[in-house]
Amino acid sequence: WRIADESRRITRLGEGAHSTGVLQPAAIERTLAALAEFAERARRAGAERLFAVATSAVREAANQQEFLQAAAQRCQVDVQVIDAQEEARLTLAGVQRGVGCVEGESLIFDIGGGSTEFTLARGEQTVASVSCRLGVVTLTERYLKRAPVVANEFAELAAAIDADLDAVERRVKQQGAAALIGTAGTITT
Repeated sequence: WRIADESRRITRLGEGAHSTGVLQPAAIERTLAALAEFAERARRAGAERLFAVATSAVREAANQQEFLQAAAQRCQVDVQVIDAQEEARLTLAGVQRGVGCVEGESLIFDIGGGSTEFTLARGEQTVASVSCRLGVVTLTERYLKRAPVVANEFAELAAAIDADLDAVERRVKQQGAAALIGTAGTITT
């Protein structure tokens, strides 16, 4: 593999979806514009096949098909909606490609807009994987109504995060992970 072109854009596709259950028109438009641009750049760089996936925002949206059809028509890209386990598997593969295979155990976490995935790996093998609703967009829309943040909203947010992380800890029993690896926009920022 070689990188021919590289770019990223955060489109906040799940913005407003927590409260409405549907992807919002402005968020769809931002995402399709980015997808069209990236598809064109990939084709100019010589890509013969394009592979695009959608995660929790599209997985949970009532208007999922509308978004997928628009992506196919406008961008000539078939977007595959993947489940949380496949998302975790692809994240692990990406981490291994980026930092190499970690000897022993590693706990990989991927903070997204709608969910966060935790993957416990032993070498190249997934030992356990958990997805929870700890996405930054979801949490912000659910708990933080004012800026600056007020104490009671922050306390509710912290309690919700603690409860979800307790559940993750019960399901992902690490034996003293050799490495803690974070990925995605929150971590790279």
